[in-house]
Amino acid sequence: ETMVILTALARSVVFIAIGAIIAALSERILQVQKETEKSRNLKESIIRNANVWLMVLDSGGYVQEWNTGAERISGYTAREVIGRNDIWKKIYPDGEYRKAITGKIRDIIEKNRYFENLETTITCRDGFQKTILWNTRSLEQVGDNGELFVAIGTDITARVRSEEELRELKKSLEESPDRTKAIIQ
Repeated sequence: ETMVILTALARSVVFIAIGAIIAALSERILQVQKETEKSRNLKESIIRNANVWLMVLDSGGYVQEWNTGAERISGYTAREVIGRNDIWKKIYPDGEYRKAITGKIRDIIEKNRYFENLETTITCRDGFQKTILWNTRSLEQVGDNGELFVAIGTDITARVRSEEELRELKKSLEESPDRTKAIIQ
């Protein structure tokens, strides 16, 4: 009878130990899940609120992600463009220009899987034209529609316009030596 009691006691200790291990592992899993969620939320917040146009595209040109920078710069909301590829007709309404740009992008991506510092002129929802400097990279993961690409666009409209104004002023001054002398004096 002592042996039965000792065996039962040993089993109880083993069950308690297993229960403690399971409880500790469950607690650790919850902690890791919370940390992962916090990290994911931080990354999403950074992407969503970055002061650049950030989008993820699949190989068919369908928009998978569209941040608030893209919304602010283009005037088109994420709801209007995610899952679609007709945004290109809107931001590049001139068919020849759009064909030239998309062809150039396709060639670069097929050869290099990325491109840097590609400057294009887009037409925003309000009809205003902006100059965007694009940088794109292929992502390691593959989406439902093939390879994914992250594209980052920086609005350089003000810089481009300032450079144009400076060139025009320089040209004007070179063409009018008398005016140049008057400005200098």
